Amino acid sequence: MRVPRTLAILLLLALLALAPARGLSRQEPAPTPKPQDEGRQAGQPSDLTIRIVGAARPKVPIAIPPFAAGGDDSRLAESAKALHDVVRDDLDFSGYFAIVPEDYQKLIHDASLTRINYKEWLGIGAEALLAGRVSLEPSTVVIEGRVYDTSDKKMVLGKRYRGEPDLDRLIAHRL
Repeated sequence: MRVPRTLAILLLLALLALAPARGLSRQEPAPTPKPQDEGRQAGQPSDLTIRIVGAARPKVPIAIPPFAAGGDDSRLAESAKALHDVVRDDLDFSGYFAIVPEDYQKLIHDASLTRINYKEWLGIGAEALLAGRVSLEPSTVVIEGRVYDTSDKKMVLGKRYRGEPDLDRLIAHRL
């Protein structure tokens, strides 16, 4: 006697449906115990790891052209470059600013402390600009910095510090 295929499938399904009633029920596997850390008692909290994956807000692109040296003294020009580097590195290290590459800044025609071509600075991607100047007065160094918002076309911060020439790097960190 030959059983049609559909009938065989129906019988198989019926047997599977009755299986739990005959003690062949499906059992969930027992949960595996979590391994204990060595030296840690049961019930004590484990170490907490927090992973920081990115900044909360985007960095502000800032251009920092070379600081102007107020005079012809070569030592003053060297000091202006060194102080520029200190300020640039401090802002870069802060994590709040993205420094506009110096190659882009070379495209600006006339960069000075007081004459700002906002359109050109915006054109290279700078949302902010820090212009600086270093000069000497009798026995003191003067470091001046101004921060401009290139979108609003206005100065937002201006600072001038005076101090002994051997404290110029410390003053630059304050700027």
